[in-house]
Amino acid sequence: MSQPDHPLPDSLLRYPSYPFGILHRQVHDLVDSSLRDHWILSVVADAGGQREVSQQDICDALSLDRSEMVRLVDRLEEEGVLVRERSAIDRRKYRISITTAGRARVRAVDKKLSAATDEVLRALTKDERATLHALSLKAIGVDKPVKRALSSDRKD
Repeated sequence: MSQPDHPLPDSLLRYPSYPFGILHRQVHDLVDSSLRDHWILSVVADAGGQREVSQQDICDALSLDRSEMVRLVDRLEEEGVLVRERSAIDRRKYRISITTAGRARVRAVDKKLSAATDEVLRALTKDERATLHALSLKAIGVDKPVKRALSSDRKD
């Protein structure tokens, strides 16, 4: 993205979370889609039908409030991208699964996210992007290899 039109406060720039927040907003603006919806659909899609995914599982994965999750899943179900049904394993829980339309939405938003990430991080070389990604994962306690999702295959 371009340089800001106004000076950014040094008192906030000293915290890494501030530029991360700016980057997040820039990506969100470019994607022009609900990232929260995308994260929910992605969590369910990642399970790939191999295990049941409950609303609580999604809450835990995304640090969302349970009452907020109910509203979000209600809407996503109305949109036809998720299905909610009673769990066969534990009838007190709901099993959440993704529909074909939901998988198509995940793929479409993934492409937009990759392009937006490329745009927002265009000032960084490929190695710098890899380092930023690795360090941000380390900061949140992820120590396993994760495939980077950038649409460009820059050679810099």
